[in-house]
Amino acid sequence: MGIGHTAPATIAEPGGQRIGSLFRQGYLPPWLSGYALIGLVVSGIVPVLLPLSVDPKGAIAVSLVVAGFYLGMLIAPAFGALADSTDSHRTLFLASFPIAAAGALGFAFSHQTWLMFLCIFVVAAAAGAAQTVASMFIVEGRPATEWPDRLGWMRLAFGTGQVIGLAVSAYFAHSLESGWIVVAVLLALGMIGGAIHLPRIAPKTRAVESGSRSTTVPASLRHTLLSRFGLFLGCWFFAMLGLMTFYNVVPMVLKDSFGTDARTSSLVFLVGSAIGAILYPVSGRLSRRLGSARVLAVGLAVTLAFGLLLARVLRRAPVSGV
Repeated sequence: MGIGHTAPATIAEPGGQRIGSLFRQGYLPPWLSGYALIGLVVSGIVPVLLPLSVDPKGAIAVSLVVAGFYLGMLIAPAFGALADSTDSHRTLFLASFPIAAAGALGFAFSHQTWLMFLCIFVVAAAAGAAQTVASMFIVEGRPATEWPDRLGWMRLAFGTGQVIGLAVSAYFAHSLESGWIVVAVLLALGMIGGAIHLPRIAPKTRAVESGSRSTTVPASLRHTLLSRFGLFLGCWFFAMLGLMTFYNVVPMVLKDSFGTDARTSSLVFLVGSAIGAILYPVSGRLSRRLGSARVLAVGLAVTLAFGLLLARVLRRAPVSGV
């Protein structure tokens, strides 16, 4: 896929022509098939198979291993900075797949909590690197006018992977070791799909960088955190804090509250994720028309409303413990 400018895809085309137009204009490039497999792991496998795999060791072990996953995801910005400073976007993106596959395979045969923590940390770090660099292919390689549409379709690929991952989780909910082996194989294959028409980002010129080194990293970080963007990050942090706390124990909550087995909860989760995946490109187009802030506000309001409804339902459920 080239890095040149292309006009945004039109919206008034019939369904089949619309999809064909998206492929021709590069809105659905083949390399997104690899990115979809990252969605398979991060949002399809981890919320179901990870807590189920560690659950026999107790709630503390589950918390530690889930924390290991998100600790690995936290170093994603470092990979973005590394890709920018070394112009190694393609290398980092493609290398993330075999590394994540090795971590998933190791997790399949791990029986000690610290080994599970280490393996899932590797999976998360590699997945975070792939997610970060994938976004850079669009944000640094395409004109800003195309970002809402392209990011929306990219998230559709991610959501499609999530749906497939939930289907895999439902199938292997009672055969966890086999499930992780299948995940490792899929991730290894993701390197092949991710390499097809993978874009190149033009190297940046760094001639003036030596003079700008006077701004230290702590000072730059302080300036960012005290800005309006920093306020947004703080709000987003607290929004995700509550959401992700529940998100990562969904199978156990449904089992303890309603006696729902993991396979059924995965299928229910799959339906919701499929609806969300369809809404990704719709949100991208609405952001271009109405503004990103309004779309985000509506999304948060809907999430809050359903969260309050869920809290009311759970209060009436005979919860035995999560």
